Amino acid sequence: MNETRALAHFVVQTRFEDLPRALVDNLKITVLDALAAGFVGARQPWAQRIVAVVHDLGGVGEGPSSCTTGAPTSRAPPSPTACSSAPSSASR
Repeated sequence: MNETRALAHFVVQTRFEDLPRALVDNLKITVLDALAAGFVGARQPWAQRIVAVVHDLGGVGEGPSSCTTGAPTSRAPPSPTACSSAPSSASR
């Protein structure tokens, strides 16, 4: 059995109750810390500049950019120039 299958088997067989309580407590703190850092970081001037560049390149106001700019969300795909390495919708 290769390492990936062994890890997948371990993950599938592991129940939440099997996890050590200290691990769960540490993960709760880690997740909350990451969320807080993201919320604070999203309001920083450098983050606002990144959002503006993405918007100027044709990115839509979904996800974090909606939170940081208040821009309305859109389900329209980004323009082809927004990410030149992304395949066009015609090639999917």
